Amino acid sequence: MGEMAVQVTNEDSVVLRRCVDRLCPHWSVGQRDELVSRASAKLLSEHNEVVDGRPRLLRRTAYSVVVGEIRRRRRRCDTGLSASRPGNPIVQCLTALEPDRRRAVTLYLQTHRVPEIASLMRCDLERASNLVKWGLTDLRKALAM
Repeated sequence: MGEMAVQVTNEDSVVLRRCVDRLCPHWSVGQRDELVSRASAKLLSEHNEVVDGRPRLLRRTAYSVVVGEIRRRRRRCDTGLSASRPGNPIVQCLTALEPDRRRAVTLYLQTHRVPEIASLMRCDLERASNLVKWGLTDLRKALAM
């Protein structure tokens, strides 16, 4: 017999959406429809036959697409404020900040929320909030000069 093409049914789309919603970080809320579309396209392009255990395949595909987006985002953030662009005034002003404030502000500019910053910096919520607040104040002052 010939191979049967995989089709993404409405039921599959619902399962993919649920998986993507469950896996997505807060900063990707606006991209969830796109991620579901990418997962559907990945299913259609990589799986040319009907597969047993379809819910597992849908979950794995959604997971793969979300993790890929997170990695792309991190790569963009890692290079976005790099010192390799010395003419960037934000980078120049960030380097002038106290190291803890610089790290907190950099994380904040990379769309991390204060609770995540506290966790990443291994400090309490109040300290992380203050580091972001005073770091942004110092950054604004430095940029205004």
